[in-house]
Amino acid sequence: TTINASSHIGNLVNNVGSGWDGWIDEVRISTSVRAVDWVATEYSNQNNPSGFYSVGALEDNLPTVAAAGADQDICGSLITTLDGNEATVGVGTWTQVSGPGTITFGDVNVYNTTSTADVYGTYELQWEIVNGSCSTNDQVIINYAEGAAAGPDQDICDALVATLAGNDPSVGTGTWTQVSGPGTITFGDVNVYNTTATADVYGTYELQWEIVNGSCSTNDQVTINYAEGAAAGPDQDICDALIATLAGNDPSVGTGTWTQVSGPGTITFGDVNVYNTTATADVYGTYVLQWEIVNGSCSTNDQVTINYAEGAAAGPDQDICDALIATLAGNDPSVGTGTWTQVSGPGTITGGDVNV
Repeated sequence: TTINASSHIGNLVNNVGSGWDGWIDEVRISTSVRAVDWVATEYSNQNNPSGFYSVGALEDNLPTVAAAGADQDICGSLITTLDGNEATVGVGTWTQVSGPGTITFGDVNVYNTTSTADVYGTYELQWEIVNGSCSTNDQVIINYAEGAAAGPDQDICDALVATLAGNDPSVGTGTWTQVSGPGTITFGDVNVYNTTATADVYGTYELQWEIVNGSCSTNDQVTINYAEGAAAGPDQDICDALIATLAGNDPSVGTGTWTQVSGPGTITFGDVNVYNTTATADVYGTYVLQWEIVNGSCSTNDQVTINYAEGAAAGPDQDICDALIATLAGNDPSVGTGTWTQVSGPGTITGGDVNV
């Protein structure tokens, strides 16, 4: 019963004075509103003090029991919507308990407000409901994970190994896998963001970096172009012709191009971008040609020497009268070495210099 200044205990006698018509065992006056359980308990204690024990709250001001909601895994984002329970008794407030950065709440007193982190990582948040001098609280873990980034595409020349450049996850686990390619990729460590990727054959490969954060995941792909180093083929000696078939290597990726480095004349290529094209000189001599393979941002090159030599020409037949000496008229080789020899005759030929 709530009393005020005009309330009385017992019955008034003739509505005058404060006489009591009965017995008073015990009176307790409180300035707080007592819970029903408390009143019932106290009554039972008076009737059976040795066998009854006090239970229930002393005051009817308990707040709603706080529930911060289930832990959350957030991928590729720094914002989430919280899932605390709505306070029917008392006022709820969100606070940050821990984390690598700072959390900004949309409204700290709203049970389902937003929670925005300034850096990725694991945060612990608390939802507390306060009613007067009583409060309850509960915590929730929010894992904010970066979206996967596999890094820029790469062009690798004259090598079968690349160093990858994925992003390092603050929370969760990253894993590299091969999506496509002409051969097989071997990773140094599939869970390391900047591991190595070694191919067994040259070509273009697509690799994927996936970050799994509990119940969510993100992934990103990167293309790696592994190109052979340029090989122009063996040097060649061409006799009695001005055309040669080149023997460069055929690039798996990238573009190969033939160019003339040096020589006494001009080389005409059948197709400058074909590894085994023809190279035609306009004059005999020694030429250096280059085969270059360009693979995106990198390139390699190699040179080959082609010796185009004239066919031997011994000169016209000669008739020599009253003499045993003749001046020969063979052709002077642009490359190579000429040598005179005797094939037949009744005697022996002695030359001034067999190589002139």
